[in-house]
Amino acid sequence: MAGPRGCLFAPEDVGALLSHAGGRWKLWRESEAAIEVAHNDASESYSAACWIPPGKGGHILVLGCSSGRIQAWDPNAGELLGKPAEAFRVVAQGADCAVTGLAAPGPSRGTVFAACNGTPEILEVGLLDGTTRGSFRAGKAGICRLA
Repeated sequence: MAGPRGCLFAPEDVGALLSHAGGRWKLWRESEAAIEVAHNDASESYSAACWIPPGKGGHILVLGCSSGRIQAWDPNAGELLGKPAEAFRVVAQGADCAVTGLAAPGPSRGTVFAACNGTPEILEVGLLDGTTRGSFRAGKAGICRLA
């Protein structure tokens, strides 16, 4: 399987482990050690992930893609929430636009911060509408992680 691979534990109240490789992600339940939700997308390769704490609804799973896009998912239903954000696909044209880091500012904002190796900018992206709400320059080189 080509592309980035990774895993990320969900918050304790979700009780799951997310694994992703290439264009496939799986949500494994801790208690049963079984796949509860899975998704496969041949047109994307997932490169970063983070969890958004529950606001009005439940937790949101956010995935960054090698194409520079950002997707928000309902982890219980395995459904995409809103329109995927074009994010770095538009900003870093012709460069390495893969999303390398995602960080949640908090549940009430409805956004996620995203980083990319191809540009020193950090974007704040709306989860449901996919719009870039803001950006700032974090230095002179691309960014590999956000905390």
